[in-house]
Amino acid sequence: MSTPALAKVTCTSCRERHLKCDDNHDVCQTCQRTGEICKRIPNKLRFRHGSSARYDSSFGKDQVWLRTNKRRKFDFVDESVAVITSYNRGTVRDVDFDGAISPGQEPGSSFGHISVPSTPSVTNISELGPGLHTNPSILRSCSDSVHDDTGTSIKSKSHLEAMLIRYFVEELSKWFDVCDPDRHFARTIPQRARSYPSLLHAILTASARHITSIGKHRNPSGGFTWKGALIPDLRDDTALHYHNRCIKELQSLSGDVEQIHNENLLAAAIVLRFYEEIDSPFEGNNDNGVLLRVLNIIVSTQLPTSDAFPCSLAEMYHSKVPSGSRPQYTQAGGLRRACFCVAFRQELYKSFMNQRPFTIPLSRWNSFRTFAPAGDGTWADRAILFCADVLEYCYGSSETSNRPSTDKDLWQNLSQYVEVLSRRLPPSFEPIYTREHEIFPEIWFMDGCQATVAAHIELAKMLLVAFDPSPPKFGQGQMAAMKGLMKMMRVTVLRVCGIALHNRASPSVFVDATMAISACGEYITDEEGRCALMEVLRIAESEYAWPTRVVTEKLRRAWEE
Repeated sequence: MSTPALAKVTCTSCRERHLKCDDNHDVCQTCQRTGEICKRIPNKLRFRHGSSARYDSSFGKDQVWLRTNKRRKFDFVDESVAVITSYNRGTVRDVDFDGAISPGQEPGSSFGHISVPSTPSVTNISELGPGLHTNPSILRSCSDSVHDDTGTSIKSKSHLEAMLIRYFVEELSKWFDVCDPDRHFARTIPQRARSYPSLLHAILTASARHITSIGKHRNPSGGFTWKGALIPDLRDDTALHYHNRCIKELQSLSGDVEQIHNENLLAAAIVLRFYEEIDSPFEGNNDNGVLLRVLNIIVSTQLPTSDAFPCSLAEMYHSKVPSGSRPQYTQAGGLRRACFCVAFRQELYKSFMNQRPFTIPLSRWNSFRTFAPAGDGTWADRAILFCADVLEYCYGSSETSNRPSTDKDLWQNLSQYVEVLSRRLPPSFEPIYTREHEIFPEIWFMDGCQATVAAHIELAKMLLVAFDPSPPKFGQGQMAAMKGLMKMMRVTVLRVCGIALHNRASPSVFVDATMAISACGEYITDEEGRCALMEVLRIAESEYAWPTRVVTEKLRRAWEE
């Protein structure tokens, strides 16, 4: 007589969510995708379909019966830990959050109505994780953390995360929203983080690292303060803790055919890339990490596949500069468009500093290569995209087989285009005050958006002069051309630094200054000018946590030669 096969054991997570469990592995595929702990507990109880009188009516002789009163109401309470946790996970109520949908949020998204646990004992912000109706593991992990090994209470953890989120909204969002009039990273993204764990962890990672990297936030006892308040439980390794969780989630979600199109995933990758930019200084050409590959996959997937101007970069700039046309727009809007623009600036920085090809496809953004009337944010996008076009000419891109261009006509048209772009900018991009100083010019702008555009136009001009194919490489005229190049480089680097120093409300402009110093700082020959450049780099790192140590060391070596 053969022994019947044992019934398959479904993990607790799949059982509670009524999902089919892949029990052929130690960790089922569902738990691998969601990052939950896969526990398999054999269930000794088996339920029989139907009914039988002998089962329904058979009681022991020692059965104790209680007298009941029909007017009384009895509630059965099972106080076992597993059942209580299950109730906490399964019982939710819907709460409307004021301002849950920001002005920039796209219609049809489901983030205006957020589910939160009904039990008042759970208060950790991370519990508002992705769709509590569909991912109960978030609440379970928070309930378990009451008894974790660290001894840190739920209340103190909630306080830490709340302060890190507020720090992101008030301090770090400026880096992302500098050209976004709708301020998606200050208004929309923190609300989205309530229901998207990877986005929440990215925010916590960036805030924790930025705070711990600025000396003024560190108190003598080794803790950290912000705006005079102590930040509880924040340590130097807190950012790494959140970073590891976020990377794991991004890797898992980027392989999901549905999640790869989620704009919250795109935002999380962009915020985490900001963390990696400030966490480790620029080191040569080593920027091919896991996050960059994941981000490129997400960006390439979510970019619109067609454009209002379906032509190549060469066709665009070989054509006559348009005198004006009706506005044209890409298919991406709202938060996704804001994320793309930040991704462009991040990639532009890496391409410029590493002198390597641009990895984000540029051909899908031809609708921004126009001078049609638009708001300041759109003009900023146009200027940044043009700077990326110049980088593509200089170093190539993924769409040019990573080969730089040698087309003299294209260079000429790019040079003409930047001059026309500078003239066609709206009056709002004019500085409100300028004054020449001995070293850095004093240039004031009304907003960081205008300062960013001015800096990127200067960087584009710098690249075009450096990659001018017309000057002779040797012989007559070569020395004069070199002197002209050096003079222009000196003027540009001092001008970009002046823009950064006198528009400090927009810290991202110091990134542009770092780029200019890295490329042209060695052309500054006087001691006073060199000391001034070093002071700009010091401010960028000590006050804004932007790493400049490697640039500083290379510049000093160049000056010593």
